[in-house]
Amino acid sequence: MKNLLAPLLLLLIIITTSCTKESDRLKENAKLDALITNYSKCDQFLNTKEPAELIRVVDGDTIIVLYKGKKERVRLLCVDTAESVHPKKDRNTDKGRATSKAVKEKLKLVKKVLLEFEDKRRDKYKRLLAYVWIGDEMLNLWLIKNGHSVYVTKWGKSVNYHGRFKRSKEY
Repeated sequence: MKNLLAPLLLLLIIITTSCTKESDRLKENAKLDALITNYSKCDQFLNTKEPAELIRVVDGDTIIVLYKGKKERVRLLCVDTAESVHPKKDRNTDKGRATSKAVKEKLKLVKKVLLEFEDKRRDKYKRLLAYVWIGDEMLNLWLIKNGHSVYVTKWGKSVNYHGRFKRSKEY
């Protein structure tokens, strides 16, 4: 009996140790899973914002900038404001004109903006698609918070800021 007790005790120690190691491994995997899950919440800090010189405001959701030495039309991501300068005059609205005026007022002293892109950089009209930053404020989110647009997901949710847009008052 004594001869069997030592190997059984040894076996019990090995099983307990391996279970503890397996438990630690599962805990580490859970931590890694949490980090991966939270990556999309944090990736906005990993994306770089690129400088551009503001040339003019076209309307509520479009601006023209000098970007990498080239004059570019920029369409703001995840917003869609009412028309104000559409060639078909009947499509222009008072709300569109008011939004355009508000954006022009907001940007009247701004010379530099930062552009932040997602996967797709251009639309079918060859416009840059971007979040436009004025210092630490995102113009796209400002439009939503101030009632000039809703959070538009028609072409897909924001990869970087879905949570922020969703929490804004107009979603």
